Amino acid sequence: STDQGDYIQAGYILNGTRPYKDGIFKSVKSHGEQGAWELVARYERGLGKFSDINLGKKEGKQTSIGVNYYLNNHIRMGVSYMIGKSNLTSNENEELRTRLQFYF
Repeated sequence: STDQGDYIQAGYILNGTRPYKDGIFKSVKSHGEQGAWELVARYERGLGKFSDINLGKKEGKQTSIGVNYYLNNHIRMGVSYMIGKSNLTSNENEELRTRLQFYF
């Protein structure tokens, strides 16, 4: 009973770049002092046991869109809207998620 899943994700940087070197994407760099904006989209699906209690296997799907703002080389702010569904109910669940990230 192996958990499995996959996803596809895309991003588009409006006013900056994401350097790529030696097979690794680096942090987004802005062009100028105004910071950098990035539009993001993701679709994912998976099959697995996603709980510590015995709920059995679940199949889930989620679609999300969002925007990230890179204030500088150490601060990222983001907001994402997600729609998800599992095989346990016919309901679609929605989520709005925000993030403030400090990185070095």
